[in-house]
Amino acid sequence: ETDKVGGFAMGTVGGAATRRYHALLCAATRPPGGRMVLVNTLDELVRLPDGREFALDSHHYPGAVWPDGAHWLVDFRRLPWPRWRYVVGDLTVERELLMGDTPGTTLLRWRASGPAQIVVRPLCTGRDYHALHRRNAALQQNVRTASGGFVVQPYSGVPPIYFGHDGDFAEEWRWYHQMTYPLEAERGLDSEEDLWSPGRITFQNGGTLTLSTRTPQGDVARAFAQAEDLRGGRTPL
Repeated sequence: ETDKVGGFAMGTVGGAATRRYHALLCAATRPPGGRMVLVNTLDELVRLPDGREFALDSHHYPGAVWPDGAHWLVDFRRLPWPRWRYVVGDLTVERELLMGDTPGTTLLRWRASGPAQIVVRPLCTGRDYHALHRRNAALQQNVRTASGGFVVQPYSGVPPIYFGHDGDFAEEWRWYHQMTYPLEAERGLDSEEDLWSPGRITFQNGGTLTLSTRTPQGDVARAFAQAEDLRGGRTPL
C-alpha cells in the first residue's frame, strides 16, 4: 500500500519482516526521497473466552521465528487491499490494512467471528528507512492523550506518531531486542535492530487502529467503504 506521496506500508504475507524496509508506517518526511520508518510491525494476540491464546504475529530473531502466527493463516488477498484470515480454535479473525487519502496514515481493522479479545502492541523505531535502530537512552517514553487515542514523539526530529483506536490502551513500555532481517543478512548487510513499544491496545471482538503522522480524522469504517467504491468492490474471503 502507498499513500501517493512517497509513504508506504510493506511486508510479507506471513508477517515476519525480512528487510529493513518492511513497515506498517513508513512516512515520507521529505518527499519524494526522504522517508522514516515509524511503526515497524505489531504483536497480535487473540484471547478466547476459555483462556486460550493464539499469537497471529511472526518475527525473525537470531536462529528462530517466534511466534509463528502464520501457522494460523488460512487465506490472504492482496486486492482490493491486503486482507488476512486466520482460524484459531473455532474462531475466524480477519485483519485488513489500508492506506487511504490521508498522507502518512495506515488504517488497520480486525473482525472476529465470535467473542474474543484481540490484543495489539505496536512495535516502533523512528529511523531513516535505510538505517537500523538500537536500544538507547534518548528514547522519549512519554505518551500524550490525543483525540481518539494517544501520541508518542520518540526522538527530536522524528514526527509524532498518532495511534487512533477504539479499544482500551494500557501504557507499558518495552524493548524488543535483536529482531533480524534475513534478506539483509544474505546481502552481507547489518541485519539486526531493537524495537520499542509504548503499550498494548485491547479490542473486544474486533476493532480499528490508525497509525499516522497527524491527528487521525474521520471514521475508519467510512475510509474502508470509500476505498471499496474507488477500488472496484470487495472480493469475498
